[in-house]
Amino acid sequence: MPEHRPHDPRDAARRGEDGSYGSYGEASSSHARSNPGSIAILFCIGVVSIFTLFASGLLLYSEKRLIGLLVGFFAYATTLHNLRLGLMLTMFVIGLSPEMGVAGAESLRLEDFLFPGILLAWLCRSILQGRRFEPTPLKMPILLFLMLQPISMLHGFIYWPDYHPYSTSLVKDAVFTILKVTQYYLLFFLVLNAMDRRLHVRQMVIAFVAAGTLSALLLATGIGGVTRTAQAGSRLSGPEGEGANILGGYLIIHILVTAITAFHVPRGRGRLILVGCVALQGYVLLETLSRGALTALLGGLVAIGIMRQRAVIAAVVVLMIFLPIYLPEDMAERFATTLDILPGMSERAPPSSWLAKVHAWQNLLKRAESAPFLGRGAGRLPRSFVDSEYVKVIGEMGAIGFAVFVWMLVRIFRMISDAHMRERDPVLRGFLLGFLGAYIALLIHAAAATSLTTVRTMEPLMFGLGLAAYLYNHPPAPVPRHAKSRREESRSDGRAMAAPTGA
Repeated sequence: MPEHRPHDPRDAARRGEDGSYGSYGEASSSHARSNPGSIAILFCIGVVSIFTLFASGLLLYSEKRLIGLLVGFFAYATTLHNLRLGLMLTMFVIGLSPEMGVAGAESLRLEDFLFPGILLAWLCRSILQGRRFEPTPLKMPILLFLMLQPISMLHGFIYWPDYHPYSTSLVKDAVFTILKVTQYYLLFFLVLNAMDRRLHVRQMVIAFVAAGTLSALLLATGIGGVTRTAQAGSRLSGPEGEGANILGGYLIIHILVTAITAFHVPRGRGRLILVGCVALQGYVLLETLSRGALTALLGGLVAIGIMRQRAVIAAVVVLMIFLPIYLPEDMAERFATTLDILPGMSERAPPSSWLAKVHAWQNLLKRAESAPFLGRGAGRLPRSFVDSEYVKVIGEMGAIGFAVFVWMLVRIFRMISDAHMRERDPVLRGFLLGFLGAYIALLIHAAAATSLTTVRTMEPLMFGLGLAAYLYNHPPAPVPRHAKSRREESRSDGRAMAAPTGA
């Protein structure tokens, strides 16, 4: 269990009576108050910096320059005024933005233009207010993992320039991939340090659920630039550049967070709204026909049931009984083929897509034998080539990189679990348990997809992880042992009155 820091009376002075450590736009201490003149100077510096970067072509040069520039400028201006508002905007953009290729760089999304403005504004405000970074048990594994990536890349380019026929021969492509991974973890640290009080986390949880629901609504109505393929009937895929399996990974994060939060909130209108959100998200997940996503969802629910919430096991049993009955025939047939990959579970041959994945894994692992320690270079393989995060890390970063990767994953699990065990607020407790289940589900999903590298799944994961890390650092105030509830006091008073008096 994590160590509980002893209560320090000086903390109250630092926080203020409302428990705030200072706020963007509503600071609680004198040193955190912003000078309007300083804000204006920082605003001008930021605007000039963004214009300079775009004009010099460091960020992009294409017909999409104006869009990216406007988005970055809007994000900077919004975040300079209110950091959490900028983060909420990012959360919604994550669920709605398509991928695009700009200046030869692939897998760019709208939030990639939004994030630099938010990061710049946050740094300006942090320097101005003299804020200290929030501690986190994930700092060392994340930093070590990020440091190993360029080391592995250089090691691979020096000793194995012909890593694989499909690998990139350009350093800039590998560097772009590494920078993209770095951006994910910067988002985690940004969200962690943007929270000033537990109330802000509740607001972010509501926005998290709303973003996932809005994204599902646009996907269901076809407004969000979605595509349908002829594979397996009519299969729903995400916006341009995004496959159905990765879209399914995004949906299972929001389904589990929303569903488990609904279990914890009091009965009433709020729970009904959350149940409706889960139903919409679940419908879109089924439309993707993603066997890996559905398997991961069930795995996450089972994990929650075993660890914390026994009622979830009953819900899983009901789903497994009634889903095959009410699903359309093409959906039921496709999901049933999941059993074909398990030995002895079916007489049919495994799906061709599964056999292709296994062949690619074997090929990559065989090539990785010549570089067992540092691999053949991080960021050198296209994401779509190896549909397994674990095989990808072993092949690109070797045994050392994989060991650090597993260490980081274990630390994340322990942090979320510890935060949930100490939490008492129903909404936050439900969010933490749902997010823990979503994290486990994504680990299952990553066995057959690059879920921990792809933008669509990693950004909401890092966003939720930042909220969980803040709750880990700021648990609810402990209840004094001598404090009694009104019910306990009334019971003790009643027993005292009923006790016979001595003669």
